[in-house]
Amino acid sequence: MSPLTENAVRVQYGLEMKSNLPELVFTSIVNIPEFKVSESKAKLEITTSKMTVVVDKKSGALSYRKYEGKLFLSEKPDGL
Repeated sequence: MSPLTENAVRVQYGLEMKSNLPELVFTSIVNIPEFKVSESKAKLEITTSKMTVVVDKKSGALSYRKYEGKLFLSEKPDGL
């Protein structure tokens, strides 16, 4: 996961990461926003001033919360 702007976080997952893929969304150079990373046994969080992305370590499910904590998008833990 890597923050691109205050309200956009790139999430990439794969067994083999390919960093030489062309950028199709952010074609201009952007300044990486300030962000905070926190980790516990159960989850990994990346927080910017406008959002938080949480990864459940057990299921791999992602959830996205607005800065005030309100959930606006999540994956089902079972992948269905």
